[in-house]
Amino acid sequence: MHVPTISKNLLSVSRFASDNHVYFEFHADVCLVKRQGTNEILLQGKLKDGLYMFISLVQTAPYSAHNTAITASSCAYHLWHSRFGHAQPRVIHQIMKICNIHFTAKRESCETIYSKPLQLVFIYIWGSSATPATNGATYYISFVDAYTRYVWFYLIHAKSQALTVFKSFKLYVEKQTSFPLLSIQTNNAKEFLCFKSFLLSNDISHRLTCPYTHEQNGSIERKHRHIVDIGFTLLACSKLPKPFWGYAFTTVVSIINVLPTFVLNNQSPYYLLFNSHPDYSFYKTFGCACYPLLRPYNKHKMSFRSSLCVFLGYVLQRLHVSFSHWTYVYYSSCYF
Repeated sequence: MHVPTISKNLLSVSRFASDNHVYFEFHADVCLVKRQGTNEILLQGKLKDGLYMFISLVQTAPYSAHNTAITASSCAYHLWHSRFGHAQPRVIHQIMKICNIHFTAKRESCETIYSKPLQLVFIYIWGSSATPATNGATYYISFVDAYTRYVWFYLIHAKSQALTVFKSFKLYVEKQTSFPLLSIQTNNAKEFLCFKSFLLSNDISHRLTCPYTHEQNGSIERKHRHIVDIGFTLLACSKLPKPFWGYAFTTVVSIINVLPTFVLNNQSPYYLLFNSHPDYSFYKTFGCACYPLLRPYNKHKMSFRSSLCVFLGYVLQRLHVSFSHWTYVYYSSCYF
């Protein structure tokens, strides 16, 4: 029955017990709710004014059978975490707070916690693009470090280049970061099956996600969406044609790596990897007009020292904590 004017939230013992696989123990001053099989005490109610009161079940909202069933189900964080698709802890805490469930504000996660770079690297291949990039590439392969969330990005012409690029990437990051690459995670795509012999010879473990289970590759899937969405935004704002998507995506990756994020406690991937803040004054607006010094490349003395060009991003000549080793990329034709 629904009684809007009732002053207390009454609980159906039989329904609660059958829905949650528990049983009740009534004592002179307390009532215990225990889990069947393990006899674990889940809830404890105290006798007050002739009724057993569960403090964690007290609601401020008007009574309804639906609200009571949800609120009374369980106070265990892991249960609510699983009910809502392993959502982020702060989301689960907010839901429990709305339901007026008392809990300890402790961050919990079903993900593995990493303490050093390159303990796990996610790998993702995107493509093919209906519009080839200016260099003819129709795919890109990205590598995301699980600890720092730092991204490495390569334009490729075919998926068959994945192993060749991975070998170069491994040598590059191990030499520049001084950390060994311990494991990688990919989906079950065919282009990753040829990694097996190389991984075995280098003692690198290979984690595969379950087929059709994209959420297991959530970190790099979200990173891919971030790269593509912001990349097309840069193209739209700069009014550059679609073949320049390769430059736009590369620029987005360089920006993501230096932006602070709440996922890393408001630190940037760059800072976690190199323990140093980048030079933010170095960055320019993608697609803006620029006048590079062309004198060293002039063929004769009468050539102009500069000309109007379009800024297309950055070329990383070698990975270093100093941005003095970065150079700009520009295009000699203006699209404004």
